[in-house]
Amino acid sequence: MASMRKPDDLDVLRELVGSRPGAEAAYQDALQRDGLLASMASSRQESGLNQHAVADAMGTSQSAISDLETGRAEPRLSTLQRYARAVSRRLDVRLVDDAGPDVRREAEERGLGLILSSMLPFDRLTVDDLANKLQLPERLITHAISVLTRHHWITALTDGPAAFRLNDQRALVIGVSIRHDHVVGVLTNLRTSQVIDFRRIAHATTAPEGAVAVVAEIVSQLRSAAVPGQEILGVGVEMAGVVDRETGVVRFAADFRDRLHNPWVDFDLEDAIETTTGFTTVVENDVNALATREHLISGDPGGVVVLLMGESGRGIGAALIANGTVVHGHDSVAGEIGHLIVDPSGPACRSGRHRGCLESVASTAAILDSISHPEQRLAASRRGSGFDLKHAAALAQSGDTSTLTALVRAGNAIGDVLSPMIALTDPARIVIYGPRELVDIPTHDSARSFMGAISERLNRSGSDKHDVVGRDLNDFILPRAAAVVAVSHFTARPKNWLPIGPVVGDDLLAPMRSVADPVSAY
Repeated sequence: MASMRKPDDLDVLRELVGSRPGAEAAYQDALQRDGLLASMASSRQESGLNQHAVADAMGTSQSAISDLETGRAEPRLSTLQRYARAVSRRLDVRLVDDAGPDVRREAEERGLGLILSSMLPFDRLTVDDLANKLQLPERLITHAISVLTRHHWITALTDGPAAFRLNDQRALVIGVSIRHDHVVGVLTNLRTSQVIDFRRIAHATTAPEGAVAVVAEIVSQLRSAAVPGQEILGVGVEMAGVVDRETGVVRFAADFRDRLHNPWVDFDLEDAIETTTGFTTVVENDVNALATREHLISGDPGGVVVLLMGESGRGIGAALIANGTVVHGHDSVAGEIGHLIVDPSGPACRSGRHRGCLESVASTAAILDSISHPEQRLAASRRGSGFDLKHAAALAQSGDTSTLTALVRAGNAIGDVLSPMIALTDPARIVIYGPRELVDIPTHDSARSFMGAISERLNRSGSDKHDVVGRDLNDFILPRAAAVVAVSHFTARPKNWLPIGPVVGDDLLAPMRSVADPVSAY
């Protein structure tokens, strides 16, 4: 057909696309106009009419119809409507949201990630399950499932009603936990339910560069444990301290502070590990990582409050999941509850700035410090082991008043601090991570006293409807939580982790390259 454009206009626009602002939109508009002109002439021909017949129906001339169909005339909307009626058609003109290619690509990528994250906690989900859970149109979910199935991220189940499950062996994840005297790493599946390999390296460095070198060694060892050709998605890292989640910069890490200075202030840990290992890396605060694990792996849509107590440390931190997202706060310090004052006449804080904060009263070290048993401490010292929670648990088992008082006092303080936080956010669960002597109620009297005191204080404040759960803070939990953080960020933005193909279609989540060459793949 004849065109409304001058010769080569579309060719010129096509060459400008990508190099000149607005060229893409102009090119698409020109294509749309050409398409409309082509449909006008074809509709007339399908109706068995020539230009003279249409001109008679519209009360105009044949030359006017020719100008209209070739684009030589710029018609009014009413003229196009009259033309449509003359050829037994109806003109449909609508204004729609102009989501350009980048927006469409991001929307589809987000949809794929939502489906992957929704499948993490479950063995099987149907299209209806996903539509109800995500509140997305069924056709969009069906398309996303088709893409994910073709690239083996999910698998269709053949038993029972049509359903799908996550292929949690599609890629592996490395999770790393950094502590002041050791680094622990795990190689896991996507769900982090299977620990394929586990490595632990002790170190004595306070310098961040030294810790990065240890992390790189663990990542190298875990990488070699993968089956040849099995893909490693990336690395998740957690550590105690203030971590800027947007940048992966460690703002402050109290556990690495020496008498003179803290070399971890404003250290870009994420970039350092990515540069050293070649893997896409995400860094998170330890308690935020545990909260992410609680939310993503449990599948609980409600909010979660997580409190972390180290085995022998003086730190206490909290994290909150709200609307499926970790609350980081303006300066990434949300949940730093350790220095809230609970007893102004209490022990001095390790910061030296105040007395009676939560850490100085209720941390693991504070509990041990407040137990008055010099003979037990002396006996432990002679054995070279030091007075620890195992000794405290044994004393609690025997009904020792000093030990039980210290445990109840600590639990009361934690309950008092958590109560307003829970009243403001109304979470579904409160999870206390700590040593088993403090959280494993079935096997330890010390845990019954400590956890019972927390629950009693929450009940007193009207928070009795919330479940309080204790979880053992063993060597596997923190690195697995770090791995979950990596998975969480992957599902939120797959294109930041994987090579991405065309805007929409089969290559959106192209199969990753072999683990044999992680640097080039990421």
